[in-house]
Amino acid sequence: MNHFDEKYMKPDLVQELGRIDLIVERIFKSMQSGENLSNRKGFSTEFSEHKNYTLGDDIRHIDWLAYARTDRYYVKQFEAESSLELMIIFDSSPSMSWRYENHISKLEYAANIAAALTALHIKRKDRVGFLTTDEKGERFLAPSSKKQQQLLIYAALEHIKPTGVDQLTQMISSFLKMKRHRGHILLFSDLEEDEGELQNVLSELALVGDKVSIFHLLDFHEVELDLENITHIEDSETGIQIPVHLPSLKKDHAHNIEKFISYWRNLCDKNGIYYHFGHTGQNYAKQIFDFLEKSY
Repeated sequence: MNHFDEKYMKPDLVQELGRIDLIVERIFKSMQSGENLSNRKGFSTEFSEHKNYTLGDDIRHIDWLAYARTDRYYVKQFEAESSLELMIIFDSSPSMSWRYENHISKLEYAANIAAALTALHIKRKDRVGFLTTDEKGERFLAPSSKKQQQLLIYAALEHIKPTGVDQLTQMISSFLKMKRHRGHILLFSDLEEDEGELQNVLSELALVGDKVSIFHLLDFHEVELDLENITHIEDSETGIQIPVHLPSLKKDHAHNIEKFISYWRNLCDKNGIYYHFGHTGQNYAKQIFDFLEKSY
């Protein structure tokens, strides 16, 4: 079982490190060993396993010791042969920047997860691309496995600013028109946009032949209401103080949140998209381990 140091991995505390490279380093340290994150092929250049020799295989990879033992030809497979292309689509809509008091925002939390996954894949020689929007429009970094790409994505994530309007649907539509290699598409979003429009583009995204994953992120305080001392709420239009029954309010809120999560989870399941839910109060390392174990 993997051990996570909860004391040093609280998202609000980790965010105090400031620089995203230091945050990624802290996340990796808490994961104990980056080399053991996954047994998935493509995560190293080391020998993986044998397969039966077939016409066209490189004879330089024939395992002659195995032939001597079995009188059959086997070819060594190397994990780098199955390196992949990861395309990160990052939602920078206004709702992603919302924060409760001085706690970490969804935008910051998602950026740290995206940076850690970028570092992991670049280390394994995978190609990583990045797409987001800012005040100047869409920002696209073509997939690359070079170390410089990791630094470019770090810089983009550190300086990302929320756009004034929701542009996720438009950004996905633009992505669908791009020419690229097939691989793994990973979307970071709180999915707080027009359900009908977003549902349509996600259904299109699921048909392009790539593996598609959605990292659905909400703020911890969106999931768990902090209303212990609340007896009244103010009507935003009239200013009238309305008494509330706290247990009923919490129950209704929990029901609405579960309904919201279930809607997107079911939509993803229907379209063959891997759905991963998380919130900003959760341990980074645990989130990444869970995502890697279930999405690959």
